[in-house]
Amino acid sequence: IIPININLNGDKKKQTLTASLEANANNYITPIDIKNVLDKNTIFKTVIDFKGDRLKIKDTGFFIKTIEQDSENPEKTITKYEEIVDIDGTITKLNTQNPNINLIKIKIPNSLNMTVCAFPSSQLTADGHLLIFGDLLAPRIRGELNVWDLSIPELMITMDKAIAKFESKNLDINIKNLIANGSDYNILMNADL
Repeated sequence: IIPININLNGDKKKQTLTASLEANANNYITPIDIKNVLDKNTIFKTVIDFKGDRLKIKDTGFFIKTIEQDSENPEKTITKYEEIVDIDGTITKLNTQNPNINLIKIKIPNSLNMTVCAFPSSQLTADGHLLIFGDLLAPRIRGELNVWDLSIPELMITMDKAIAKFESKNLDINIKNLIANGSDYNILMNADL
């Protein structure tokens, strides 16, 4: 059982939605195992404020959750959250035909070491950051996502590094030293978004 908590409160001017999904070493759902969080309590949580035609996303992301004894008040505990993936931002003009993303930030502050669950011998490392802004239906994106040291022995695949670089309406992908079943590839791609 994975505990899910959803709470909505407020008045006619402002409403706040808080939601969380908690996992531990025995209860989780994922297509990838993130080694950084193995055997730790984790939580996906979000706080979203609705006010007029504005939506504000804050305190949102994927975190390692720890509970410690309060040194000043031993009968109380302190809950701490260590960022794994952090998301925050604002969307405005919700009551119009053209809602606008003022700015949404997505960041992975530290490298994540992972395994693809379907391939137990696999491994890869990833990090990145994205800024999303502009028209909600056709947003602009800046930032990059990086994957390196990919190895999937079950499929005879290795890769040194892949970089997906977002520059407004363009996406550049650079894959270095991809070896698939003995064939060596270096791939450069560019796409309009």
